[in-house]
Amino acid sequence: TFYSKQLLDTIRYDASQYVYYRIADQTPIQEKADKLMVRRWAPVQAHTVPLDEGVPPKSDKGSVEKYEIDARQYGRYMEFSDKVDFAVVDPVIAHYTREYALVAMETLDLLAKEVLFSIAQPYYAGSAANFEALTPDSTPNMTDLRLIILSLKKALVRPRSNGRYHVIGSPEFYF
Repeated sequence: TFYSKQLLDTIRYDASQYVYYRIADQTPIQEKADKLMVRRWAPVQAHTVPLDEGVPPKSDKGSVEKYEIDARQYGRYMEFSDKVDFAVVDPVIAHYTREYALVAMETLDLLAKEVLFSIAQPYYAGSAANFEALTPDSTPNMTDLRLIILSLKKALVRPRSNGRYHVIGSPEFYF
């Protein structure tokens, strides 16, 4: 079977495979800024000290956590060694225009994946502290997922949609 070079170049993931870009938030950056500043209210801790009669309790102080995210620009251009006619639709230019559209989406998905993995909160089966603490018997179960949800609620993380949290898991986890 013969496949053209154009066909081989355009075999890409379907848009539904761009999981990371789909769950990433888009936030506009101020004009000419090189960083995105995001603030989040810090959670209030529980009080376990009993009150004494006539003595006012300690005052809570609200605090804000600040996150800075570097902003970068990405792009490419292409040089043609042949004479290109701009008066008609050149098939070579049309082909590479479609290619750049696909590559742009793939790039956004890869960048979203990189950022999401850098800020994600990793959890391990059986409440293990890290990857090395896992044992051969460590398998994720519903108790682990419930503990993750409780810790997210305690950290005041809002659910993404319909009161549910998104989980980025490996294929092994879902298996």
